[in-house]
Amino acid sequence: MNDNTSSFYEWQGFMEGAAVSGITTANQILKDFKVKTKTR
Repeated sequence: MNDNTSSFYEWQGFMEGAAVSGITTANQILKDFKVKTKTR
């Protein structure tokens, strides 16, 4: 793999982690406000 391909996969992993963290945080906030949400 060249450096550009490696960077792409590192970026993709970073963004996926950020998305999962955002979902977890949003669900915790909704839970704190006692809003019912669907679980996966």
